[in-house]
Amino acid sequence: HPLCQSTAPTPLEGYLQPPTYHPETRPSIAHKDLRHGGKTNVKPDYFIILCLDKAVEYEKRKKAEGRMVRAYRQQVMDMLFSAFEEHQYYNIKDLLEVAKQPATYLKEILREIGVYNTKGTHKSTWELKPKYHHYQGKKLQLCNK
Repeated sequence: HPLCQSTAPTPLEGYLQPPTYHPETRPSIAHKDLRHGGKTNVKPDYFIILCLDKAVEYEKRKKAEGRMVRAYRQQVMDMLFSAFEEHQYYNIKDLLEVAKQPATYLKEILREIGVYNTKGTHKSTWELKPKYHHYQGKKLQLCNK
C-alpha cells in the first residue's frame, strides 16, 4: 500500500554521533568559584559587610539601652494593668516593650494575671483573667453619669 510505505520510520542517521547545539541553545557551563572551595551558594562579600554593619549597630543600641533588670513584681503588675486598660489583647512583643522586663519574668507574672489565647481571632495574645476586669466596670460607670 502506498500510504504505509511513506509513513514508515526511516533509520536515524547519526544516532551514535555526539549532539550538536546551536550557539543560542548551547547549555551554559557552570563555573565554580574556587575562592570558597567550589561552593555555589556563597553570599557575596558586600552582603557580609552589610551584615557586619547591622550587627555593630545592634550592639551599640543594646549597650545604650542597657541590660534589663527585674523590677518589683507589684510595679510590673501595675504597668501591665495600665496597659490592659488601653487595649484588651496584647502580644508578648508589645508587653515586653511596655514593661521593659525580661521575657521569662514577664511571662511568669502574666500566667498569674492573664490568659494566653491559643485559638480564635486573638490567637497568640494575652488578656487579663476575668477577675481582673474591674477597670471595665469603672469605664461603664463614667459613661452612665
